[in-house]
Amino acid sequence: MSKPFRHGLALGKFYPLHAGYSNLIRKALRQCDEVTVQLLVNSAETNPLKTRLTWLQQEHPNANIVAGVDDSEVDFDSPTAWDEHMRAIERLLPKPIDAAFTSNECSAELVRRLGALWVQVDPG
Repeated sequence: MSKPFRHGLALGKFYPLHAGYSNLIRKALRQCDEVTVQLLVNSAETNPLKTRLTWLQQEHPNANIVAGVDDSEVDFDSPTAWDEHMRAIERLLPKPIDAAFTSNECSAELVRRLGALWVQVDPG
């Protein structure tokens, strides 16, 4: 039986990987034929990319996990900042997605820009 979505995206800083993030990833894995988990870190953060990547790989070995640095300014009201973030996000996507799994309200713009369906998991 086919799942509702072909390719889903779950993204975050995973700073740290906690039960809420793992729940989000598990829901994406249940609803998608393929899931890309995207880890984006900022160079100034104290937990290095390699550590967080290891956490994800150990906890979710069936997910396609990609990682990169996104040092763009965090300003959800700035189209320029969004453009910069989207370059980092799209660069790491192996192919287009049809669903994005997130929990926070600021994801509405991300999903709109990706042209995907928003699957909001545990809002708030």
